[in-house]
Amino acid sequence: LKLGMAERKNFYLFYKEAINNVVKYADGRNVFITLILSNSKIKLSIQDDGKGFDVIRKSEGNGLNNMKKRAADLKGKFEIHSSADKGTTVHLAFAYS
Repeated sequence: LKLGMAERKNFYLFYKEAINNVVKYADGRNVFITLILSNSKIKLSIQDDGKGFDVIRKSEGNGLNNMKKRAADLKGKFEIHSSADKGTTVHLAFAYS
C-alpha cells in the first residue's frame, strides 16, 4: 500500500497523537491497536483500558482538535468513545487510492 505524502503525514500524526494521549492521560495497563485495510479503506482503532473521560464535558485541547483536523484532511471519519473507568477508543476511517 502506497499513500501520498500528505496522507502518510496526516495518518502518522493522527496515530502519534492518539498514542501520546494514551500515555499521558489514560493511566491504563493495556492498549489495543487494530489496523484494517478493506475495500479501499483504512480503518484504525486505538483502545485503552484506562480511566476514560466524559467526551461531552471535556473541553477539547489541541490534541483532539488536531486529530479532527487530520481526519478531515484525509476526508475521513473520526470518532471517540470514552466513559469514566472504562477507557477510551479512537476510530479513524478513510479511503485511499
